[in-house]
Amino acid sequence: MKSNAAGQLFGYSLQFPRALLRLLQADIGSKIGIEVCGDVAIFFPEGIILTEEDKSSLSRNALADTSINLWKTFYNWINTINDKELNAKTDRFILYTNHTVPDDAIAKKLSNAHSQEEIDAAIQSAQEKLKKISEDKGLFKLKKNVLESNLNVFKEIIPQFELVVDNKADDVYDSIRNELLKKLVSENHIEYLLEALTGWVQKTINQLIAEKKQAIISFSDFYQQFQYLFTQIKSKQTIIDFVLSKMPATQELTEKANKRPIYVRQLEVIKSSQDEVIRAVSDYFKADANRQQWIEKGLVNEPSMQDFEDRLLSYYDNSRQRILLTTAQEPEEKQGKLILLDCQQRQELIADMNPPDRTVQGSYHVLSDELRIGWHPRWKIIFTQNREGA
Repeated sequence: MKSNAAGQLFGYSLQFPRALLRLLQADIGSKIGIEVCGDVAIFFPEGIILTEEDKSSLSRNALADTSINLWKTFYNWINTINDKELNAKTDRFILYTNHTVPDDAIAKKLSNAHSQEEIDAAIQSAQEKLKKISEDKGLFKLKKNVLESNLNVFKEIIPQFELVVDNKADDVYDSIRNELLKKLVSENHIEYLLEALTGWVQKTINQLIAEKKQAIISFSDFYQQFQYLFTQIKSKQTIIDFVLSKMPATQELTEKANKRPIYVRQLEVIKSSQDEVIRAVSDYFKADANRQQWIEKGLVNEPSMQDFEDRLLSYYDNSRQRILLTTAQEPEEKQGKLILLDCQQRQELIADMNPPDRTVQGSYHVLSDELRIGWHPRWKIIFTQNREGA
């Protein structure tokens, strides 16, 4: 991917966590929009609008003194004010960037200007820095429009203007984490809620755009989703699924299957289909990754997981004996498939909580990968004599 394309994608994707942060900070009656009156906007119930432009860059300051991004933003704000879409005296104007801005930069001076004297000094500094811009440059027309033709409007914007700087890529997510902590969300559940809410915001916005509606989310709709997720994790009836939004794509699952780990070879010897193998790889990944997260986050301890595995093993032993006794005349591959299918239908709790979907199935594949169980009636002989397969 070309660097400019990557930068544009980074800038666009930044709008979703910024919108989530605004939703977490919003009051009853507010609405948050993406690409509606700015990159991100807050529509307050009393009629005031906060418009935010997110200027990001992967390698350089997107708000340098001679940046087209900076002056195009001021130019656009002035136009919306002249068109009566925004009010310079009551609405708020935010510039967000992911790079450090020097103290003597125009954007920083304008943001720090509050009194009339400070505003005049900041404008004079901007005029001085840009006075040598050539007339054949695109910046010249923007400068002339903002600092000359519409200077009085620009002066009205400045007291309402604020520069917000996050100089690390993860700062916006740290801000979201802090807002979740303020809402008494346990640290163990922060990452789950962050990912679940980010995904919900993106899905909701995309759906609105697909329906040709304005990409605006009301605080009430967001709060309803937040309460649903929060109630789920507080009820302790279901363990959090940490990998729901991190599942590998089909191509990656196929590549994992092609490496033929032991649990895949266990399926091959009972002649499982390719679709069954890919599903097994997906289940294995989910069960293994979630287990690590549950223990790391303190949601489940090792004894609880050991108890869960012991119950899976016990059921496997009983299932295997029953099926081998009742299907003695059947081909061995069919017997193995029956054992697998029976175990995959098993439901077990972990520490008295329901695990996410496909956890039991994935856990059985983990056990088969460790050669603690097997599906083929002669699996111990097969994998002892020939580790590469039957």
